[in-house]
Amino acid sequence: MGIQKPFLDSFTTKELMEFIDRYTEDHVVPQMSNHSQAECGLLARFWGFGYSREWSQDEIKILTQQYHKLGAEETAQLLSLRSPLDCVSQAKRLGLRTAVKRQRNGGTPWMLWEIEIVEKYYPIIGAKVSILLPNRSELACKTKAVELELTISRVQWSENEIDLLKKYYPQIGLDVADFLPGKTRESIYRRAGLMNLAWNKRQFLIL
Repeated sequence: MGIQKPFLDSFTTKELMEFIDRYTEDHVVPQMSNHSQAECGLLARFWGFGYSREWSQDEIKILTQQYHKLGAEETAQLLSLRSPLDCVSQAKRLGLRTAVKRQRNGGTPWMLWEIEIVEKYYPIIGAKVSILLPNRSELACKTKAVELELTISRVQWSENEIDLLKKYYPQIGLDVADFLPGKTRESIYRRAGLMNLAWNKRQFLIL
């Protein structure tokens, strides 16, 4: 599937989908009965659930040193929380290049069940939906998502917008949209979930 992380091996595809569904519903990193808290934490961080997706200096150092000679696939193996497409995107930002070509394995016709998984989970976890599709690469999933006109809900947020969300969402919930022009209530809801922000509805009613 183009993304090989040791902590992923202990999860079945059914468990991975359950993990996403539970987080999307509750906005709390789920604890799975058959998995340690550490494994669940790594999975959540890999998907960006409740954690910053910013690259650390150590990660950037590894990418800078290895990307040119190893390419995206092998460099991703050195970075436990990054996928090949993560490496490609960050390398472009840093102006890094490699002569190693990415693996392509999306040439076979798509099955209906595969398309349904992409439609449901791509907006949440992006090209990492390939984890749920053993015979599809990140690139193949991204290409299919573009074909289906799907978008990733986790849009870019400025530091000022993040500060406003932290300050007001717990007090007024989705009405914070009044302070965030350009952000939909759906994107605010998803971003608040990724940041583990909760709306104190009781306090809102009292006010």
